[in-house]
Amino acid sequence: MRDSNIVRKLILWAWASFMGVFIRKVINTFRPTANILGKLQGGQERIKKDTLKWMHEGHYKSDDYSSLDANGRALVDYVCNHAKTNEKILDICCNQGRFILELRRRSYTKLYGFDVMGAAIQKLKQSEDYNADLIHVEHCLAQEYFADKGDKYFDWAITYTATIELIHPQFDIFRELGRTVNKGMFLVLNENGHSYPRFYRLLHWMNGFKIVAISKQAKNIVLIHSVKVR
Repeated sequence: MRDSNIVRKLILWAWASFMGVFIRKVINTFRPTANILGKLQGGQERIKKDTLKWMHEGHYKSDDYSSLDANGRALVDYVCNHAKTNEKILDICCNQGRFILELRRRSYTKLYGFDVMGAAIQKLKQSEDYNADLIHVEHCLAQEYFADKGDKYFDWAITYTATIELIHPQFDIFRELGRTVNKGMFLVLNENGHSYPRFYRLLHWMNGFKIVAISKQAKNIVLIHSVKVR
């Protein structure tokens, strides 16, 4: 038992080490290795399995993400300084819509979002600030959400960490963002953390975005502002 615990700790240490994170980034960033990883782990079933713990409130409560902290408000302020109130904004993995609702309070009129947790989406729709004509949200997986969205459907996309970083790389979410986003993105990401670290800055370039600003929000967390160039 002791030996197995030692082996387990060594594996976890290697997984989180600089070289371990680098290797994971390589695998998760490039399509051939990401697809091989997905197939080895069970394909679409693995993608769905990754989402199971987020579908219900057993792993965490949606109320944990009901309010904005200082960094969250900084993201909203940044969006308001760069996006017009009549432009379409997508919140990736919006939970119960703390960013969407705050943008609505600031007069934004074309807000979109999706999340795998049904209880969170239900709470969003029960908010006094919810307006079905201005806020369009869906309870679904990321791959389901983008399936029926046309090219350049959104003007901007936003997210606030522990979202994209938890989506299995076999689903190429950056390709979908490159296809459906017309003007740019404001992504708050943990570049080295969570389940699937990637070379996010390279992925922006690979999918038609130019990074115009990067600002540190907290330890290991950055806000990447990009614009669409092709």
